Amino acid sequence: MNQKISHWVFNITSWTLLVWTILFAIVAFENSNLKSKFSTLEQGHNLGFGYVQELTKRPIKNTFAYLVTYSFNSSTGVLFISNELIDYELYKKMRLGDSIEIYRKEVNILGQSSAISKIKSNSEAPPLLENLFLLCLVGEIVLLLSWVGSFSFKAWEQLHQKYPSVGK
Repeated sequence: MNQKISHWVFNITSWTLLVWTILFAIVAFENSNLKSKFSTLEQGHNLGFGYVQELTKRPIKNTFAYLVTYSFNSSTGVLFISNELIDYELYKKMRLGDSIEIYRKEVNILGQSSAISKIKSNSEAPPLLENLFLLCLVGEIVLLLSWVGSFSFKAWEQLHQKYPSVGK
């Protein structure tokens, strides 16, 4: 096999791993930042009202997931729409158009101005950026394994390279 191919594969996987590591670091930082902001959501003057727009019951494995969509205004007057998983007891009490008490806070997520919110009496945990974090983590592991493989192949090729003999 041509030696240039192993160098090309190694260089491509190295650069891809570098770029993916930077993206993974950004997502991990934003996820931890969002967790800290969400933990302080119930403190201070973040209490407000939202209006239920949609209630959904979705089957998941052997149970059901209850999803509510509600809208609320920020302190600047911007209308936000939020989806949240709720427990069954809260699902039974809610009706379309009901006003609900929520905690809300304006934040920047990946450079975008947005808002986070939580229904006051909800016991379900928010997903935040966990799915994106796990996707980036799996991608990081796959790229790291491919980088190790390409490095091993490049080293093996270097060890078994045949040098031309100098003839007299």
